[in-house]
Amino acid sequence: MKRLAYIILLIITVKISACNRGEVELLYDKPIDERIADTLKFIKSTLVGSEYGWIGYTSTNSTGGYGFYY
Repeated sequence: MKRLAYIILLIITVKISACNRGEVELLYDKPIDERIADTLKFIKSTLVGSEYGWIGYTSTNSTGGYGFYY
């Protein structure tokens, strides 16, 4: 019985000490949602605001590809 109590106490101690993360230094100044929204807004304004339109092309693994024009 004593041995079981020591094992349970050890498991609880390990769990509590493993959950303590402390301060985490952020790599970016904004959350991911805001950064993605800013990037999408920039891409959309660049593509729609281009004076002469744009042409995009992507190839496939086989012979062929897809073209995009605006």
